[in-house]
Amino acid sequence: MNLILLKQGDKLSPAFSSDLDNLRKVKDGMIKVSIRRPRNLLHHRKLFAILNCVVANSDKWPTTADLLIAIKYNLQYVEKVKLIDGRFVIVPRSIDFETLDQHSFEEFYNRAVTLCAVELGCTFQELESNSVDFM
Repeated sequence: MNLILLKQGDKLSPAFSSDLDNLRKVKDGMIKVSIRRPRNLLHHRKLFAILNCVVANSDKWPTTADLLIAIKYNLQYVEKVKLIDGRFVIVPRSIDFETLDQHSFEEFYNRAVTLCAVELGCTFQELESNSVDFM
């Protein structure tokens, strides 16, 4: 079960009524909790706006998906997967919301945008500010 909780001092409380309903289903006593900061959807969209900006201003990648794959390989954000026939291949890792918490996404974002800025010959800040039109 996943809940969204609000932290206030040293207390946690359900953020939404649905979280409260789910929490009430848990029996009293000790429970184990893993803490993750939820991902910022706008930050995720900002990355894709930047990728769209790069694709629009470069002839190297036909799509945003192609650019994202290239970035993942360049940043070595990949994993080794064993195929059914026993061979191993290297594939890009996912940046979806379940895979990365916000902190990990911020690290990926900063590295990816830095790489894109170098590719376009501009600064990190210039790329961020000019990508607004691609959101």
